[in-house]
Amino acid sequence: MRIYCEDGRQFTGLFKCIDAYQNVILSDTTESRQDMQRHVGMIMVPGQHIQKVLVENLDLDVMSVSLTLTEEYKSVILAGLPPAVIMDICSRAMSFWTYQASQELSYHQAMARSQKEKIRLVESRASATLADMRERLKGK
Repeated sequence: MRIYCEDGRQFTGLFKCIDAYQNVILSDTTESRQDMQRHVGMIMVPGQHIQKVLVENLDLDVMSVSLTLTEEYKSVILAGLPPAVIMDICSRAMSFWTYQASQELSYHQAMARSQKEKIRLVESRASATLADMRERLKGK
């Protein structure tokens, strides 16, 4: 599934679920904007920011759906709900956002560790090559 957001970003991933507020959860997701692309894992795309959704099924058919909400719908979506329900919705949204942020942080930390290990390996090889070259120069 590919989701186009109003700020120009695109998210491409595996559809997991959608809620009553049109928030979409994708897994194994890639975020794209202009010439940049990065893997973001599992995310929730808030329905209020979704402009367009493209869905591809196994037969490679494509379906386009517009999820643009009217201003009237946005203003009355929570009207009539008890404050406890609204607080529960907000609490769940914040918990999910916290989870998403922690997962992104974990991913970046893992990538940093991997890159540090690669740098250590390159530095080790460079030091060995430099020592070898010094030995060869002394031998001449």
